[in-house]
Amino acid sequence: MFTKILIFIVSLVIGYLGLRYNYWVVKTVGKSQWIENKLGVGMTFGVYQLIAIAIILFGFAHLIGII
Repeated sequence: MFTKILIFIVSLVIGYLGLRYNYWVVKTVGKSQWIENKLGVGMTFGVYQLIAIAIILFGFAHLIGII
């Protein structure tokens, strides 16, 4: 049970930091040309935010035993 809680806390922190510093991450890593072409201008930010939210949700799902 301790490892599940630890994994959730780590995923929560990583997801939060991904949401909080989204602009910095995109400026450091760069925009994805494929995402920009397929989904529209500025969607790299949105996709990175969705990835951060997915990390949080997967951590929560692992905590409650779905995964």
